Amino acid sequence: MEPHPSLEQKQRQTLLEAGLTKSVQWHASWKEFPGSSTPCFFYSCELVDSFPVKILQFRGGAWREKAVGAKDSQFVWQEREVDGQTLAQIQRWKPPEVEGFTMELRPGVGPWVQSWAEKISCGMVLTLDYGFPAAQLFSPARSGGTLVAIRNHQRVQDPLLNPGELDLTGHVNFTELEDWAAERGFKNYGLTDFARSLTALAAPLLREDGNLSESWIRNFRHLTHPSFFGQSHQILVQGKSLPASFSPSILMKI
Repeated sequence: MEPHPSLEQKQRQTLLEAGLTKSVQWHASWKEFPGSSTPCFFYSCELVDSFPVKILQFRGGAWREKAVGAKDSQFVWQEREVDGQTLAQIQRWKPPEVEGFTMELRPGVGPWVQSWAEKISCGMVLTLDYGFPAAQLFSPARSGGTLVAIRNHQRVQDPLLNPGELDLTGHVNFTELEDWAAERGFKNYGLTDFARSLTALAAPLLREDGNLSESWIRNFRHLTHPSFFGQSHQILVQGKSLPASFSPSILMKI
């Protein structure tokens, strides 16, 4: 599933050199995917966090939306009233109504889940990203919201500077992903962080293989250490029409 022609070409070349293109098909979107009764595995990593967000802030006893406007040839923040549909979404998650509390909503999540849920009749969906369940994401501890602008691996204070040159991202509401998929017949097997899941998966290798390279160990620690990806990144496992006895190994505990 690749919407970018240039990346598709790179993938084709890489797989061609490995002799693996014979049974591979590319689709630009889920709309083009014909669907199949064949069991499907859909994996994404740091995809949902890149979806556009609406930024909402509680001020003066009401929710207001922070929109982007222009002044003197520069992008600036502007406030506007919240429409009824957005207000209903805010109330669904019950965020604290305290002065200055800021949160984000992702309008594109629902249509995205629907796009693959309609085409996967049997299989597993694995979503890797950074975020939290709704109760944690919209807690008083995150009163400033989660929108972050990054350039050259460094945080940038103003996300409106240098448009097109910043990586804009915000934490994922995993409860929303669970709810949308459950409404379309998917079972939620669980949500876990990188530290627990990857450590459990690697345990046999760590116990038995004494020849792991230094770079492998370094990368593994980077993925599992609490100060890096270990607790910030989550893994959501969902499935449909899988055997009743199915238990995802990535959710197992040591």
